[in-house]
Amino acid sequence: MLEVNNNIPLLHNTSKMKSSELIRKLTKAGCYLTRQGKGSHEIWYSPITQKEFVIPNHGSQEIGKGLEKKIAGI
Repeated sequence: MLEVNNNIPLLHNTSKMKSSELIRKLTKAGCYLTRQGKGSHEIWYSPITQKEFVIPNHGSQEIGKGLEKKIAGI
């Protein structure tokens, strides 16, 4: 399991995560939406790394493991 801010588990390697669940976990970790990107993509900011990153907000659609791992590294 990977963690953000050493308190909030972000990813579980055994199940796929939906976009809405990822957004809830990022919010709990202190990340926040800075602006709307193109289409259903959003630009988020991590106060931990002080970087912006893109999240596809497709609601109940599952996101890929590659994106989950990339975001966990933020």
